[in-house]
Amino acid sequence: MDDNYSSLAHIINRQGRLNHLRDLGAPEVICLNEIRMLKQARESADFGWYEATDPWTGRPTMEGENAGGIVSRRAGLQAELRDSGAHGYYENAVAPMVRLVHAELRVMAAAFPGTPIHVAKLDVADYFANVSHDVLLKMLGGLGMTDDGLEFVRRFLTVPWLVDGKVQPARRGVAMEQSLSHWLCETLMRLMERYVLQNARVRIIRQIDDICLMGPDANEIRKAWDLVRQFLADVGLSVNESKCGSVSLNTDRPDDLTDALPFWGMLQLNTDGEWTVHQPSFEAFLESTRLQIDLRHSVFSKVMTYNEHLKFLTTSLGLAMDLGESHRQSANAAFTQFEQHLFGDSGIVGIIMGTISERYTAHAADLPESWPAWPVTAGGLGLRLASIIRGQYQMAFDERRKKRKPVPDKQPDDWQWNSSEWFEFYDDQLVTLEPAKCSDTARMKQLVESFITRGKSLSGGRQEGLSEYWRWVLSIHGPVILDCFGTFEFLLSDLVPLQLIQVKLFQRGA
Repeated sequence: MDDNYSSLAHIINRQGRLNHLRDLGAPEVICLNEIRMLKQARESADFGWYEATDPWTGRPTMEGENAGGIVSRRAGLQAELRDSGAHGYYENAVAPMVRLVHAELRVMAAAFPGTPIHVAKLDVADYFANVSHDVLLKMLGGLGMTDDGLEFVRRFLTVPWLVDGKVQPARRGVAMEQSLSHWLCETLMRLMERYVLQNARVRIIRQIDDICLMGPDANEIRKAWDLVRQFLADVGLSVNESKCGSVSLNTDRPDDLTDALPFWGMLQLNTDGEWTVHQPSFEAFLESTRLQIDLRHSVFSKVMTYNEHLKFLTTSLGLAMDLGESHRQSANAAFTQFEQHLFGDSGIVGIIMGTISERYTAHAADLPESWPAWPVTAGGLGLRLASIIRGQYQMAFDERRKKRKPVPDKQPDDWQWNSSEWFEFYDDQLVTLEPAKCSDTARMKQLVESFITRGKSLSGGRQEGLSEYWRWVLSIHGPVILDCFGTFEFLLSDLVPLQLIQVKLFQRGA
């Protein structure tokens, strides 16, 4: 059914691709295929969820055959956020919605200095759990789904519940982590966007039920804010007030909007347009992490739980994104707190070493603090160190700072459509940082090769390399391990917990 509906965003993106192929002098057969797909998109029914008018300039988003540059890039990113096959909030170690909001803020502020920028964020309360089956079926019927299709969806939705000893069919809610559930909820939200954009001139950046409204006109933002709430009420839903927020740059915030600042996960947008850690969300995450670690009995399970939470924190705090100086300082401080003060005055290393001392041997206090961080295959616990990850991204950020694209000197009328300088500036806001690499020395290369060989043997051939993180561990903590144990591989291969390693590899999908 999705294939039978087009949208302006997909048409813009397709037209932009065609223009780019022509500029590159692509073979005619490739251009003809692109023209065929563009024609198919134009002839499909327009689903109407994408903005037809730019809220800053008032110009049509699609001007004849003109759909390149920033307009095309933005449309592609918006379409990716709304992809009905997408799952999860994070992708490639970044939050794509935060990254897109950031890019729009930076570029609009540069293009229209001093012009008001209003940002309003709404969140649907328990969307997947509360969405009405009657609403979904009526929506699909109105969009032309066949009777057989409607019956299939009805059977999918009608989950039997046991209530007070009686079986009752569910009338609300869809199953999580199911492609059909996501598609149904996504389609309803597209109708919401269509309703808003038909009545208010704003930019909508949305991922599932996370809705961001942007624009320069306070009246239009107020109108869109009310329209979202009205639509949700009409379909039996409501907003989660605790997750709503708004901010206005270069002007006062409209009285009708909430006083709370907008936040996405653990990142908050402040009144100066800068990003910092959202402390309530971060504190809740710390408490949850402590609880999960306390619930694990074995030392290894505590370490694995900590590592999983550290990985989530890395993406949640946006370490792989360039969101400015304030964000970097705030995220680094949160990382330090997570590693050194997760349990009050004690960090994770102290908790792990204390547990070993209490259960097994008091001599654990004599072991160096580098030992828990040493790889499992070489006799350590494999505890991930936030300080190394933070340092890698700080080094990458320092290099990135030197290479940022400046605001273009000139701004032609078609700067969003045909200006390569403005396109590069926009695209530069979307960059993903790669963790800094560890310098290779002759000794380091020898050590890395030894670890890869040992790891490959112990993992049944699954390990073929060594990540930059572990190269940093070997470089920083190797001398301490060598001084304490006299060797880097002090644990006999027969004593390595192979089953645990296999489980970890399976969980990572290796």
